[in-house]
Amino acid sequence: MLNAPKSVPAFLSFSTGGEAGAKTRGFLRDLGWVAVGYGLSRLLTLAVGVLAGRWLGPSEYGVLNLGLAAGSFLQPLVSWGIPMALVRYASASPEKRNAYFATGGRLFLALAATGTAMLFLVRRTLAGAAGLAPELVWGGVLYVLGYSVFFFMTSLPQAEGRFRLRAGSEIVFAVLYAAAFLILYRVIGPDHRAPLFAIGIGYAAAGLVLLPVYGRRLAGPVEGPLAGPMLSYGVLWMLDLTCISIQAFFLRFVVHRWMSAGDVGVISVYTLASLTVAFNLGGVFQTVFVPAASAHRDREALWDRLLTAFRRGFLPLGVLFMLAQRAALWLVGEAYPLRWDVAFLMAVAAALCFYQLALGWLVSSSGVAGYRRTVIVRVASSVLAVGLALGLVPRWGLAGAAWSYALAYLANFLLLLPARKTLAS
Repeated sequence: MLNAPKSVPAFLSFSTGGEAGAKTRGFLRDLGWVAVGYGLSRLLTLAVGVLAGRWLGPSEYGVLNLGLAAGSFLQPLVSWGIPMALVRYASASPEKRNAYFATGGRLFLALAATGTAMLFLVRRTLAGAAGLAPELVWGGVLYVLGYSVFFFMTSLPQAEGRFRLRAGSEIVFAVLYAAAFLILYRVIGPDHRAPLFAIGIGYAAAGLVLLPVYGRRLAGPVEGPLAGPMLSYGVLWMLDLTCISIQAFFLRFVVHRWMSAGDVGVISVYTLASLTVAFNLGGVFQTVFVPAASAHRDREALWDRLLTAFRRGFLPLGVLFMLAQRAALWLVGEAYPLRWDVAFLMAVAAALCFYQLALGWLVSSSGVAGYRRTVIVRVASSVLAVGLALGLVPRWGLAGAAWSYALAYLANFLLLLPARKTLAS
């Protein structure tokens, strides 16, 4: 069994201002398994991203990231938030877990099929609105369809606390993604389609690997009354993810509109080593934290510990992101220039991104009412992100893009602070 060294609970106690009791040690043990899985997975996917940046060049790498951004915007219409609803409700109600699995599985299949069909029919309209080729939008749809399969299947071990299995799924994905990329690169050549198709294939295949483990439980009897709360929570998640995608990816389209695909590639490398790392660190934390917070009786105490962690950890985390960006720029080559102003602002943005995600997950773990508060904040900060991108990028280029990220995530963090009061209700 993976156990945290004694220094880890001590560090956690210092960073959060609380004692590391039995529950905390259990949380750390689970977090350790997920961290190992995510860590190995993200190291391999980061290596693929660096290779793609070197082999494709700034222009094709920029097109790739536009396709990934398009897929991220379309993801809510494929998964409909059912995986996160499963994690929220199945982890809080162990006695009804199998019923949630079966009901959620049917909902996911029906909604994913409907959403994919809708996106296929309107792909040309979406491409025209975004200024992209229809084939690129369809590539984004295929990527997000594969990710949605993985997202749903891995929500099942996450909901029942099987974190070793959840961690192993991440490693399986990374291996399959890397293999698919190398094969497709040899077939297609230095083209954005190779990594774009490969990531969708890797996600779908890794998700289907779990089907023999959960197939019988997914085929169990459905309980209709469970569908309503799951759908309500899922709709909020759709809105939440749309806002997160706007904050994280809309700026790439603005850069493409006012600058070039090559500039999209440059800002994407900075993003890869800052915001992407923040989202990955957040993914590790969220995987264990949301089930635990959903069943926790004192979320106000968790909130206070998160804010203590923010005060004590913001600077070290920012330094980590600065170093990560410098390393990424060295690895991808001289075609991607080093801008210390951009790197600093992206480091600030990434640190704020991680902490506002953590606070938002805590509020949303209290149920639909709390999640509604999180979504309102996300909508407001997303509107601000769009306005900042449209106002700053045409005038200041890449520096304006970095300022847009930093200010949008700062606003999201500050607007979430009053949400603590909802945890007491």
